Amino acid sequence: MTEPLVLTFACGGYDRMEALRRGIVQPQGIDLKFIQIDFPRIIFDRMAGRQEFDLSELSCSEFIAQSGRGDRNFVALPVFPSKVFRHGFIYYNRNSGIRAPKDLEGKRVGTPLYTQTAAVFIRGLLVEEYGVDLSGVQWVQGAVEKAGAHGIPSAPPLLKPVKIEQNHSDKSLGDLLAEGKIDALLGSRAPDSFGKHPDVARLFPNYREVEREYYKRTRIHPIMHCVAIRREVYEKNPWIAKSLYAAMDASKNWMLERMRFSAAQMVMLHERFSYASVVLVGDNLYGSQRPQDFKKKFELPYKPLLDAGVMFYASLGNHDAREQRFYKLFNMGGKLYYTFNPSPDVRFFMLESSYPSPEQIEWLEAELKASSSNWKIAVFHHPLYSSGDRHGSDRRLRDVLEPLFVQYNVSVVLTGHDHFYERVKPQHGIAYFVVGSGGELRVGNIDRKSGLTAKGFDTDQAFMAAEISGDEMHFVAISRRGQTVDSGVLLRRQPTP
Repeated sequence: MTEPLVLTFACGGYDRMEALRRGIVQPQGIDLKFIQIDFPRIIFDRMAGRQEFDLSELSCSEFIAQSGRGDRNFVALPVFPSKVFRHGFIYYNRNSGIRAPKDLEGKRVGTPLYTQTAAVFIRGLLVEEYGVDLSGVQWVQGAVEKAGAHGIPSAPPLLKPVKIEQNHSDKSLGDLLAEGKIDALLGSRAPDSFGKHPDVARLFPNYREVEREYYKRTRIHPIMHCVAIRREVYEKNPWIAKSLYAAMDASKNWMLERMRFSAAQMVMLHERFSYASVVLVGDNLYGSQRPQDFKKKFELPYKPLLDAGVMFYASLGNHDAREQRFYKLFNMGGKLYYTFNPSPDVRFFMLESSYPSPEQIEWLEAELKASSSNWKIAVFHHPLYSSGDRHGSDRRLRDVLEPLFVQYNVSVVLTGHDHFYERVKPQHGIAYFVVGSGGELRVGNIDRKSGLTAKGFDTDQAFMAAEISGDEMHFVAISRRGQTVDSGVLLRRQPTP
């Protein structure tokens, strides 16, 4: 029997690639070694620059540019891990005089890389859709979230001279935008200053409506990344292209089917127990977050619940665009942190744990202190206690939040981040749960020797349901296949005399 061909594949942890990563789907004749790297620029630099993998996710602009200059190092598959509309990724400083796309002409505009796929597409969009003359723009190139450069790209020299300067300051492009040192910023991610600094705004505040109209009119859904095979690997084994494509298509379909299963269990539970609210602990749309992804990953699977009037309340995870706070069905009201009370005796405190600003902590203490609800429940992404091998407990966040939870009588804390279900042994009288198993799963990721686990489940997707009656919370954790994997009754914390 012929041994399978061993190939290495570097890619981000997209939901559509999960079955490949876990080995549930295997390309025929191939032993695929999936190397998950969640920072695309690192993959691109290692693949385009040093060809470290047999195949990988790759920037479309870099693939096209290399091919255009005659470097035939790669063969691309029509598989696109990342497709993203980009109207929502143009930001400006309110003091710059910019109010419309044409106002970008002659301005200082930051971008991670002039040759980045997102930047290339946005420039084309501005020119073709809005008639912007970019010839007078002074481009400032650098990392959005930190000082210095954005990776080590292998793009060829530009065919025409362009005014580009490198950001050599000790500040990020996001900071420069907030300070007015650059007028605008475009690229693949939002600056950290957006949502925090009053002078940083989005050029298209109604970007989802604009993107929807753009797609209906053009049928263009912008491709950002493809999958590329090293040519020497392909030419020795040309059959692998078909095998890899079929496996990646099967992995995508597997993900869609699992989403339907998990949502179906929640729908069936609602038929027996008519709950009114659902809280989301972050990484709500793991992977791509285009308008059609909200429809495919959220609106369609949960349509029976939405139609029944169930309210979803979201907190944001580190993989969530901060713009999700404006998505109507997440009921965040445009806020990164907020509270809601489904009944007078119960109040949820929905926090943003990726960037826990001092302002948020001050707000939280004031809200906890002012609340007269018997049940105070905190919901956020990063767990203060977790037995996860991948992430585990966030001790720095614990040092900030736990004293407030103890002082102001929080009874339950719901978190995610680690992709499994875990009920943690009570800490300081508080019940902690990790419920990160609703989407992508990390099988076998619970460290059973941590000493923290009261009950853990990491072999299938699961969600948690709870009902509060008086001083008791009855809870149950249900797997994708309807198995009860945990259940119990919690007593609310009583005020300390």
